[in-house]
Amino acid sequence: MQKSESFDNLIKEGQKKNEIGDTLSAVEIFTKAVERQPMNQYANIALSKSLSDRVFEPAIFKNRVKAKALADEAIARALKAVEIDKNSCQAHVCLAVAYGRAQMFSNENREKVELGKMLKESLDNALKIDPNDDMALHVMGRYEWSMANLSGITKVYVKMMYGALAPGSAENAEKLFKRCIELKPNRLIHKVELAKMLFDLKRYEEAHKFAAEGRDLPMEDVNSEIERKNAVEIIRKSALKMSRSSRGSFRRFGSGSALSKKVKSRTPLKDASNADVQQQKSAALAGVQPQQPRKL
Repeated sequence: MQKSESFDNLIKEGQKKNEIGDTLSAVEIFTKAVERQPMNQYANIALSKSLSDRVFEPAIFKNRVKAKALADEAIARALKAVEIDKNSCQAHVCLAVAYGRAQMFSNENREKVELGKMLKESLDNALKIDPNDDMALHVMGRYEWSMANLSGITKVYVKMMYGALAPGSAENAEKLFKRCIELKPNRLIHKVELAKMLFDLKRYEEAHKFAAEGRDLPMEDVNSEIERKNAVEIIRKSALKMSRSSRGSFRRFGSGSALSKKVKSRTPLKDASNADVQQQKSAALAGVQPQQPRKL
């Protein structure tokens, strides 16, 4: 076997491909690694993550059938990782992420509910092992927020299948995201996910703050690059919302008031950060980001 094809070199090469967002190459390389050592947990987690990442490739993201198939493959790899060592927090988090990706592309409400239940169970298992794992807490925050925003028909399915519904809340989600930031302040996705939630809650100033902080943090993989684009869009939209709110406040004083005349006489200040944001292309908000596997 050539040195370049050794297991360790395959892992290193796959990690590099993940870091630059080359998900297709990462999948190919980690597949070879799993073939070399089928019972290596790290290799199975890495392959599951890379399969999950591929669903965000533009051509695949638009093809629900193909994206769902990749997510199902990611579930299979993550289940294998859990089978190898059920006491691995990272394996359970990886499985939860894979369930979340499959849920995104499922066309059946019953399946969505079932996947959500398994996602929550995987997170509970992960947090029993390590209550301070930032990625487990992050995905739990997203779960709380999604449960708080369930559609009426999905709530009906949940009640039919499992009886009492454990409601999520924005308050719990916010606490979880802020705890993630305390644990890993330089992880981009924590601040951007919190910013996305705050924007939906119409807390635009806070959303702008966390998005601006997250935008400039290091890229880890293709998902963090997607989230960086999300941050740019939140900054643009929240700045616009705050600007409109400010203009509305001035109107309440009346056009003939002294304050109104004083404001009109001033030259509006240009929002340099917003102008910079407008030069960057916007992107649709993405789903859960899986964790970059840690070397075991």
